[in-house]
Amino acid sequence: LNYLKLMIVQFIKMQSKLKAIIIELNGGSKKYDMTDNQIHNMIVSFGFHAISYDPISRKLDPLMNYNIQSHNTIYIRNIDDIANLVSESRKYKIGMTMI
Repeated sequence: LNYLKLMIVQFIKMQSKLKAIIIELNGGSKKYDMTDNQIHNMIVSFGFHAISYDPISRKLDPLMNYNIQSHNTIYIRNIDDIANLVSESRKYKIGMTMI
């Protein structure tokens, strides 16, 4: 195992109660001899699913791959638990918008 892969594996294993991860996949892993696809697949192998999230509607949508458009990908273990958590959380005012 290379250094980056070992770090990710150890972190996720230590955090068995971890519900979500936000990770930036922008090609920077190449210096560790890994691709963004390999990192994505490794995270998925721990039971996580890539999603997109709309904070205005509080809607979670599954993604087939990591988020190539923004480079930041949200991974969650249980979409139903997180959807409930998000829908029940307090709203905040940002500018003139309540989210």
